[in-house]
Amino acid sequence: GSNVGTSLTFTPSMNDCNDIPNAAKGTATIRVDTYSGSTKIGSASKNFTLNVPASVVPTFTGITFTPVNGQGPADWGLYVKTKSKVKAAITGAAGAYGSTIKSYSISGGGYSGTASSLTTGFLNAAGTITFTAKITDSRGRTATKTASITVVDYSPPVLSSVAGFRCDSGGTEQDDGEYISLTASFSGASVNGKNSITGQYRYMPEGGVWSDFFPLSSGQAAVFPASGDATFMVQVQVSDAFTTISQNIVVNSIRFIMDFKAGGNGIAFGKAAELENALETAW
Repeated sequence: GSNVGTSLTFTPSMNDCNDIPNAAKGTATIRVDTYSGSTKIGSASKNFTLNVPASVVPTFTGITFTPVNGQGPADWGLYVKTKSKVKAAITGAAGAYGSTIKSYSISGGGYSGTASSLTTGFLNAAGTITFTAKITDSRGRTATKTASITVVDYSPPVLSSVAGFRCDSGGTEQDDGEYISLTASFSGASVNGKNSITGQYRYMPEGGVWSDFFPLSSGQAAVFPASGDATFMVQVQVSDAFTTISQNIVVNSIRFIMDFKAGGNGIAFGKAAELENALETAW
């Protein structure tokens, strides 16, 4: 200023912060020149500290979330426990009054990183998962925000029991039945109604080949023809969108006290004779 008399009060401009982008304070100099008319007759100066106000901090818009390389079907639109990953990204980061962004950090779901985005591993907890993002500028000033995603619980299907026995065509247990009745109990996680749990079975006579698969409902008996002369392997499979489990059981041939194989080269006790030149027992 000029013609200020013997004193002057002034407030530094906020724009002066642009001159110290890498620190929270800087040194400024004030100089007073004295004139007699138009002739300069003296000068004095003094340094003082210019502090960047605490309110001058970096900013960012928020945190965005994107599913990444998960095992869940894309059209579900869900994050699924142990099956989904997420990319969390800081958006709109900017310094203030000349500062620049020097570092980032993001953490959440048991993962952390020091870049502007973080791609997690599989999310291992269900419920609300909160992520915290932080930026630091060239003055050492920081800004922090949090945002959350919801992870739906998941566990693999469970095949709790499988039972099979010989029966008649109506499913009534019968030692010399030419059919097998098969019942399995199984369950799984619904994942907000998106995850279908399905059961199926197939069977194979000893020394034969597997049949096709047939549908099987939990707790409901399936009855199928099975020659009494053969022991059968029966396999139950339970599947959901992620996992298939299976269990095999054996259903013996028709029960006899004693049975001779046709041709007289085999004998069995408690079952049909199925093998040549062998003694078999179900007891």
